[in-house]
Amino acid sequence: MKNIFILSILANMLMACEPVIRQADVVKNDMRAPANPLITIAPLHMFRILMNEKAVSKTPETKIIYDFSEDKDISRWHLEGNGELKLTEEGFFQINTFRISGTQKATNVWLADLILPDHFEIEIDFMSRSENGNTMIIFNAQPFELNDLFDDPRIDAVYSDLASKRKMQAYTVGFHRAAYNNPSNLRKIGGKVPEYWGDAPYPTPAWQEMDSITILSSKTEPLTPAEKGKIHHFKLQKNGNHIKFWVNDKLVHDYTDRLQYPYCDQVLMNGRIGFRNFGGPAEDFYSKILIKAYNLPPFEKNITFVR
Repeated sequence: MKNIFILSILANMLMACEPVIRQADVVKNDMRAPANPLITIAPLHMFRILMNEKAVSKTPETKIIYDFSEDKDISRWHLEGNGELKLTEEGFFQINTFRISGTQKATNVWLADLILPDHFEIEIDFMSRSENGNTMIIFNAQPFELNDLFDDPRIDAVYSDLASKRKMQAYTVGFHRAAYNNPSNLRKIGGKVPEYWGDAPYPTPAWQEMDSITILSSKTEPLTPAEKGKIHHFKLQKNGNHIKFWVNDKLVHDYTDRLQYPYCDQVLMNGRIGFRNFGGPAEDFYSKILIKAYNLPPFEKNITFVR
């Protein structure tokens, strides 16, 4: 009770002095993004963020909001790019990514009718027959300059439509990076990115800059070539601005978003979730897709900041 009383007094004091404290202006360079953008958060909002982080440190109650084992209706999933969706005889969710005319292609597959809650967890059991394909989870995806996330058909599912054309903003985490022992990258992408990024074709300077700036955390996956073709368990947990990712129960990423990425001025909440394969051809199989909502207070979304 004493701690709660002290925190209450602190909150009232911060409400009385809410103004943002400005820092020195960032020197801008049109051809390069700021390496360390200066972001100042109003004291009350910082207090709320810290209280959110404290609240989610305890194990909360959960509610299942999607379970593929109980709902195998693949019409709920929206396919973009060169591929197909199938339900196998074994009851697996199969995503095929094709190679056409010798060019590597990609697919995005969205659970189109689900909006993520503020706090959630997704578990997947995954196997791939791909030799070179790489997979990622796209989460908290929301339109930026689009009116709706699906206004853009993304018929070729090119990465620039996600990351470098101001169409949307999202987090992504790479997994099953064949061949194994490659980095799993946790990223924040899109938003008000530089216009010169454009298509950002690999390996141009624009692509290299985008690749570097969007990485929030990069860790080697705990998988070996001997484990190729086996079913692996992946878990992503996002509580407000705190993101964790496990591979076969081994923690790979543990990251707190405090607006370090310079082209998005908010912690991304809600939005859509999907999978992406890039570098096909690939045959990917999901035997488990389970999404849970955590019973926690809503996260403080309206953060006041100055660059």
